[in-house]
Amino acid sequence: MKKSEIYIVVSVVFAFTFFFVIIPYWNYQHEGNNSIDPSELVEIQSAIETVRKTTTGGKHPSPIIYVTLNDYSPTFRIANSSYRAVDEVDVLTQLKKGTIVSILTRQSEIDRSKSHSIIDKALNGILKWRRQPLIYGLTSETTSLLSVEQYNEQQKDFNSGNIKWGIILVLFIIGRLFWAAYEDRKQERTTT
Repeated sequence: MKKSEIYIVVSVVFAFTFFFVIIPYWNYQHEGNNSIDPSELVEIQSAIETVRKTTTGGKHPSPIIYVTLNDYSPTFRIANSSYRAVDEVDVLTQLKKGTIVSILTRQSEIDRSKSHSIIDKALNGILKWRRQPLIYGLTSETTSLLSVEQYNEQQKDFNSGNIKWGIILVLFIIGRLFWAAYEDRKQERTTT
């Protein structure tokens, strides 16, 4: 390999390492361990209007449970780490119309969903999930269906999984680059 090709290979490996290992690891260390604190959540108690389960579109759909309350305007969602932390069957069987529930969510997400600023309206129009605050804790009349601790544990597992797959991707790319260099040298030896 020529010196310029080596620089390109090292740059590509560094870029992949930076974006797929270093940034997720930094995020995991600085934000992944900053678990959701129950004191920053607001509690909303109301009766359920509707509960419906859907999936996102696309090649890899992910399930979402939408919860609409009688006395509250935004529809709340159980998705991503919240969804992985709940037992879907329990949620769908226990949450019926008229059931009194207690939901824990962030006030900032409620404010964002109701905001009338031009930027928020535009982003809420493009990104549908911004209009539906995420549920971090859910308790029905009889049982706790989702706790903040369960959510935090799922988020921590998700972050560590991102780091693991980033390392695997970088090792795969390094292996492919070494293989390409080996094949290149092998071809140079056979031609000379």
